[in-house]
Amino acid sequence: MVELSVLYKNLKEYLSYAREAYNKENYNTAVTLFFKALVTICDIEIFKRTKILPSSHDNRFRTLEARFPYLYRIVDRDFPYYTDSYRITISKRVVDLVKKDVEKLLKEFGMDEKIK
Repeated sequence: MVELSVLYKNLKEYLSYAREAYNKENYNTAVTLFFKALVTICDIEIFKRTKILPSSHDNRFRTLEARFPYLYRIVDRDFPYYTDSYRITISKRVVDLVKKDVEKLLKEFGMDEKIK
């Protein structure tokens, strides 16, 4: 059984290490962790509204596309940065784009207060 508290704990951990990596200019690590935070935000919203937790990226993308098009557009736009991090050096500019999306959604869904 999925517990929201576990998802929030994971979100807090991803953000903590993403910010640490960002501050150390480890941008590949930072973009990976900010993207994980982004999909965790989506998973929380999906679960809160459907009581279903996506089991894979593909499942998550299909659910977002069908039921949460606003979130889908953000994740779909940022996903290539995540996959690029496996094969190229990520720039600060790219990390800033994903980080901005994460921070925007944290505020929009009131999660920034829940993970302090």
